Amino acid sequence: MAIQKAPWDLLRAKDPEMARLHDEVDHLAFSEGRLPRKAKLLMAMAIDSVLGADLGVNVYARRAREAGATDEEIFEAVRVASLIGGTRGQTTALRGLEPLIRAT
Repeated sequence: MAIQKAPWDLLRAKDPEMARLHDEVDHLAFSEGRLPRKAKLLMAMAIDSVLGADLGVNVYARRAREAGATDEEIFEAVRVASLIGGTRGQTTALRGLEPLIRAT
C-alpha cells in the first residue's frame, strides 16, 4: 500500500466550508489537554484499526509520530487494537503501518 493523502484533501477541494468545520473539530479533539496530543492520536489509530480503516491507521500514526510518538508507543497501541479488535484489528493496524514503518 502506497502512502496516500488523507481523504480530507478531496473534501477541501470540493467543499471548503465542511473541511473548515472538520478542521475545527479535529483541532478540538487532538489539541493538548489533560491527555497529550500523541496519546489522543494513538487512540484514534487504535480505533481505526478496530474499524478496519487501514488508511486512517496510517494517517493517525504519522500524525502521532509528528507529535513525538515512538515506534514502541505506536506498537503498544497496536496491542490494544489487537485485544479489542482481534485479528481484524491487528491485521488492519499492520497493513496501515507497514508503509510508515518500512520507510524508516
